[in-house]
Amino acid sequence: MSNSLAIATVTGTLITRIKGLLNGANLTEMGIRAGHPTATNNDSGVYVTLYHLSPNAALRNADLPTRRSSGETARRPVLALNLRYLLSFIGDPEKFEAERLAGLVLADLHARPLLGSDEISTYLGSLDPSHYLRQSDLARQSEPIKLSPINADAEELSRVWGMANQSFFALSMAWEATVVLLDGTVEPTESLPVASTGLAVVQATAPRLSRLYERSSRQAVVADSDTLVVEGEQLLGQHSRLFIGGGSVTLTPSHVKGRALEIDLSSVTGLVPGVLPVVVEHRVAVPGAAGDGMRPAALSNALAVMLRPTLGALSSEGTLPSRKVRIPMTPLPKVDQSVQLSLESTTTNARHTSRTFTLQGGQVLFDVPGLATGTYLVRVSVDGATSALTMTGGEYTGPTVTVP
Repeated sequence: MSNSLAIATVTGTLITRIKGLLNGANLTEMGIRAGHPTATNNDSGVYVTLYHLSPNAALRNADLPTRRSSGETARRPVLALNLRYLLSFIGDPEKFEAERLAGLVLADLHARPLLGSDEISTYLGSLDPSHYLRQSDLARQSEPIKLSPINADAEELSRVWGMANQSFFALSMAWEATVVLLDGTVEPTESLPVASTGLAVVQATAPRLSRLYERSSRQAVVADSDTLVVEGEQLLGQHSRLFIGGGSVTLTPSHVKGRALEIDLSSVTGLVPGVLPVVVEHRVAVPGAAGDGMRPAALSNALAVMLRPTLGALSSEGTLPSRKVRIPMTPLPKVDQSVQLSLESTTTNARHTSRTFTLQGGQVLFDVPGLATGTYLVRVSVDGATSALTMTGGEYTGPTVTVP
C-alpha cells in the first residue's frame, strides 16, 4: 500500500524511463513532458498525459471490512486504482520523428511492462532531498505497477483530445498502469490479543419463529405486564435466550407450552417501549472461553412486537406560560428515542403536543408551554408505540390529567 503521492510517483517514473530511452538513442534534442500538447505547445518529443482514474475491478471488493460494529477503525481502507495515460508523439513529419519516437517508446513498454520497486526507488533517489515526491512510499507497495496498452479506437482518442478542447492532434496511444493501492490516512485501533481459545462441536438446529402475540388479545401489541406468546420450532435448546429489543430472558422448560413459548414480560430486563425485534438464540458452552463461557450457536429469524408504554398517575406542575406534565411510565424510554406527548381537551377542541422531556427517576417530565386550565386525555408515543386509552360507553375517558 502507498500514500497519496503514489499517483504522481507513477507518472514521474514513467517519464524518467522514457527520458532514458531518448538519451540512449541519442535523441537528446527531443523533449519529454508531462501534460497534453496543444497547438501552441507542440515542440518535438513525447507527451505523457494522465487523463483518467478508475477503480480496479479485481481488487475493489477485496478490501476487508475496515470498521468494527462500534464504528472504530479496524484497519486502514485501501483504494485500488487504475491509471490511464495518453502517450503523444510529435516531430518533423519529413524525418518521421513521431513514428520513430512511437516505435522506440512503445517497444520498450511492451518488452518491460512493469514498474518495479527498484526502478521506482532509483527514480525517487535521483530527486533532490527537498523534493515533495521523496516522501512517496510507492516502492514498498507489494503489487508491481503493470503497464498494458489499451485498444482505443479513433473515436475514443478523439474524445480524449476533445476533453482538452484541442483541434490539434498528434500521433497517440493509450496505456494503462495498474494497480496503485492508496492507503487511507486514518489510524486503526489495535484490538486486544485473544486471551484464550476453545472448541466445542455440537449439533445446532436453528430456531424458527412463525408468530407472536399477546396471550389475551392475540395481537402483536403488548404492555410490560402482559404475557407474550411466541410460536415456532426448535425454540428451546440446552442454553437458550429470548431477546426483545435490548431486553432478554433466559429460557427454561417452564416457558414451553406446546409448540410455543409463554413469556411474562415483567420478568424481562432491559425493555424499552417501541417496535422491537424478537429473536431466540441458542448458545453453547465453549471450554476456556472468557466470561460465562457461553457463545452463540444458532439464531432465529426476527419478528416484530409493539411494546406500548404504560402510564401511571398523571399530574401537572407550574403556571402559565411554563406548564409541565409529570407522567410515571413503564418501561421508561431512552433519551435518544422519539417521544411525543399528546393532550386533547375533554371539553374543548384544544390540543397540545410536546417532544421536550427529561427523565426523573421512573417518571417523564414534559414541558408544555401555554397549556391552559382543564382536563385532557393523555397519550404518549415512543418510536411509534402509543400508550393505550380507556373507553367507557363508547367514548374515550382516560387516562386524563387535570390542569388547575
